Amino acid sequence: MKKIIITFCLCAGICFVSKAQGNLQFSQVKYIHLTGGGVLSYAIVDTFDIVVPANRIWKIESAVANGLSSGVPTDFASEVAAISLDGVLISSTARGGYTMNRPLPIWLPEGTYKLAMVAFTSATSKGHISAIEFIITP
Repeated sequence: MKKIIITFCLCAGICFVSKAQGNLQFSQVKYIHLTGGGVLSYAIVDTFDIVVPANRIWKIESAVANGLSSGVPTDFASEVAAISLDGVLISSTARGGYTMNRPLPIWLPEGTYKLAMVAFTSATSKGHISAIEFIITP
């Protein structure tokens, strides 16, 4: 009985002393459209910084890259397109219709991240990233 009371007191004390990380409150949906036309056999089509503000967090739900031929999506074309986040490949469409996606979701805490759409062809490439922004509340 003495051990149970001591264990209960320790657990209760830890619960009152420890602090949680906060709650997440929905803020908005983010849709980032990437597009461009390459003129080389290897070209970065579109690149920019994503800034997740302080006390915010992003949950990337989808990332899609697609090679296009004459503006029409081609599942089995020779075009290759990819999306990278801070130099890590998160989505690509390769020859023969092969698609690679990093396991989603990807959580991004506050900070700045480099997003790039890469085309390995002279065709137009398009892609998008869909994310949900949350506010961290105490």
